[in-house]
Amino acid sequence: MKLSDCTFVALLAALSASAVAGEPSRPLVAAEGACAIAQDAGGAEMPAVGCCDGDPVWRIRANVVWMRLSRPNDAALATDFTPGGNVLLNASEFKFNNQCGPEIAIARQINDDWNVEGRFFRIDGWNASRGSVDALESDVQYASPFRIGVPPSFFIYDTTIAGSYRSELTDVEINFRRQINDFWSVLLGFRYLGLDESLALQQGVNFGFATFTHDIGAVNDLYGFQIGADMNLWSRGPLSVQGLFKAGVYGDHATNRAHIGLTHSDYSADSNAAADGVAFVGEMGITGVYRFTNHLSLRGGYQLLWLEGVAQASDQVAVSNPLAGTATVSFRSSPLYDGAFLGLEFAR
Repeated sequence: MKLSDCTFVALLAALSASAVAGEPSRPLVAAEGACAIAQDAGGAEMPAVGCCDGDPVWRIRANVVWMRLSRPNDAALATDFTPGGNVLLNASEFKFNNQCGPEIAIARQINDDWNVEGRFFRIDGWNASRGSVDALESDVQYASPFRIGVPPSFFIYDTTIAGSYRSELTDVEINFRRQINDFWSVLLGFRYLGLDESLALQQGVNFGFATFTHDIGAVNDLYGFQIGADMNLWSRGPLSVQGLFKAGVYGDHATNRAHIGLTHSDYSADSNAAADGVAFVGEMGITGVYRFTNHLSLRGGYQLLWLEGVAQASDQVAVSNPLAGTATVSFRSSPLYDGAFLGLEFAR
């Protein structure tokens, strides 16, 4: 997602701010749950928020999330024609750019102890590319390596190899939280994660009569339950620092697709596979909060998300054989996502 596409989150924040504009600011509690007596601007005593006013029933949070994606596993995607095959392109050479996306969360208080929260975030475009490399022949390292000089042509060609990589991540979850005390709460929830990746390799001949294109894709649909905890680490006046941890085991339905095409030709070769695996997902974060009023807070912090045992596109090359039409699914990938977030929370 381009940075400009994230501006709608800022618009949501502006709407939240306008909802409380014109309402007189009231004192904030010194600590959650405290029932202190404060004074208004005229000096009259009045109860602090969280006392007679009660805790908010609804909380709406809108954030912009900036995250980076770790490099893929070390894997040779293409080698040259020399004995032993010098590596021309390695998956770990793809360095993804930082990307931003929206995060929306809505929570409702059920009773004094429990609340339910729905959360969504999506980043739809980490991209990386690798420039062209010249070589005497090039073998794309499928389960059965693909070389331009294969039947019907057995010539050795002076070739080039280049590549591009794209990754998308979607998160949807529903969590139930139970407040244990003023300092921490526990959660139990259901979570869906969608990981969709595509790897494109261009294998060309230097004198330019044709280019073979290799498109490898991996789609993961993860469903599972998670447990976790929220912690109030520190608070003073309108400022507070909060911590979060989540972990869960997920069923992962993954597909692997590989396609070889040839420019100016109807030639194509394909392989497809689907399999079910078990994955682990962990998340942790730290958030700083500044409360402007009873209803509006600024939130910012750092979060880390890691997936273990999923299928990334680069790891599917070695288990695919488009020429034979056969493939399996490799679940050896462990992508790591981390970065900052900033947004507003409206409570009512």
